Amino acid sequence: MTEVKHLVRCLVTSIITALIAFQSVSQPSSADSESSDIESSGDTTSISHSNEITAFWNVSDESNKKSITHTAWQDILDNFLEEHDSGINRFDYTALKEDLERMESLIEYLLQLSELDPRSHSKSEQLAYWINLYNATAVYLVASQSPVKSIKDIKFANSSAWRLLLLT
Repeated sequence: MTEVKHLVRCLVTSIITALIAFQSVSQPSSADSESSDIESSGDTTSISHSNEITAFWNVSDESNKKSITHTAWQDILDNFLEEHDSGINRFDYTALKEDLERMESLIEYLLQLSELDPRSHSKSEQLAYWINLYNATAVYLVASQSPVKSIKDIKFANSSAWRLLLLT
């Protein structure tokens, strides 16, 4: 299971790096500035953007009409996402944790995504890739630590899940 935690750590860092790069590409910036400020919970964190990283992630192949398969992820959503009377859907993390076959399927799905280079796909496929990767990683994290009331309750070495570097 340690290898899976390392994989998840690697994937989350990749997501964060890509989202930062996409942010710098999609938002106008001053010509002389290579950094931007992101406000988070009242704290301002300066994130340095290098042109090399931005150029690396600002690649797509719009002629590639192939879709990235998210069938395993959809199967998990179909089986563990429950409609609630409030209109807010609920995910049954404990049931997923107890379903070893589907938990293994989630891990395999994350491994498959890690083998893909999203830059070889269109921007719309890349967006679906990053959103599904982030969500599947979060579900894996919560399910593996279940039962917990909230992802906020997950602590590693006195640090919250939000501060974990899960993917690189």
